[in-house]
Amino acid sequence: QEIMIPTPPNVIIKQDSAEEITESGIIIPKEGQGKKNTATVHRVAKKVDGYKPLFKEGKKIVYDNGRGIPIKLDGEDYLVIQERDVFLYEE
Repeated sequence: QEIMIPTPPNVIIKQDSAEEITESGIIIPKEGQGKKNTATVHRVAKKVDGYKPLFKEGKKIVYDNGRGIPIKLDGEDYLVIQERDVFLYEE
């Protein structure tokens, strides 16, 4: 298992799936929905002099989905974004 730690003030996030299932069981594929702008925080930078991460791992965020660098860790897709690209976060 790869353990990658972002440099401050970056965050590694796992985008939420764009595929949705309606109450009646209809699957709306990713292509029909556009990009989601919600994600779960996967890794945060370590606390260093003058810097403390704003977010906690495992928490949900709403971010600017036009930003970020795609990466693969253990075969899974993630994005590296800057903290300033997050609009809302779960405490």
